[in-house]
Amino acid sequence: MKAISIKQPFIDLIIKGQKTLEIRSWQTKVRGDVLLCSSANPKIKGLLSGYALAIAEIVDCRPFMKKDAMLACCGYEPGLYAWELANIRKIKPFPVKGKLGFFHIEFQH
Repeated sequence: MKAISIKQPFIDLIIKGQKTLEIRSWQTKVRGDVLLCSSANPKIKGLLSGYALAIAEIVDCRPFMKKDAMLACCGYEPGLYAWELANIRKIKPFPVKGKLGFFHIEFQH
């Protein structure tokens, strides 16, 4: 399964449904389910780091706009891309060694 690393606390905000846009400097044509993994660094006390935590569906990728900042839980910066996430499903956490960009993890859901 395709996987992506997301820093804490942002991955927890996605899982809670408070953050529906993941902001990246690059666009993607990937659509469908991806495994969301918490980045190992920086470690934030009380939040899991270095674990696969959920599955999300990427339903769109478009230029990041000022009006998107609230859904992205961050400030606006021009030139970035908003990945629209939907259908978030928690999984039983398991440790992963993340990488930059998309990477592959053997996972059956």
